[in-house]
Amino acid sequence: MKQGIDSNTRYDFGTPVLTSDAVFNQNVTFEMPEGLIGVMDTKMETMEKTDVLRNNLMQQQVEIEKQISVLEGQLQRQKEYLAKIEGGIDVLDELAKV
Repeated sequence: MKQGIDSNTRYDFGTPVLTSDAVFNQNVTFEMPEGLIGVMDTKMETMEKTDVLRNNLMQQQVEIEKQISVLEGQLQRQKEYLAKIEGGIDVLDELAKV
């Protein structure tokens, strides 16, 4: 039965629970129970690695698309400004001919 159990062992509902001293002493023996009782869930509700990666990549895609939209707007404004500069140069060239 309960052989070799020292004073560092306590019992909860008949099950021996080791304290830290008993773990280090290594002089505790246990009987195997006649049957194991446990709860098993046949379907785990966890996300697979591929789902996590897919979600991560989709979030990155949305963020990059937002950044591209901002950059396209800035590029359009720069092109308009460049066109105004070129127009000013053309005006100066025409005035220089006169």
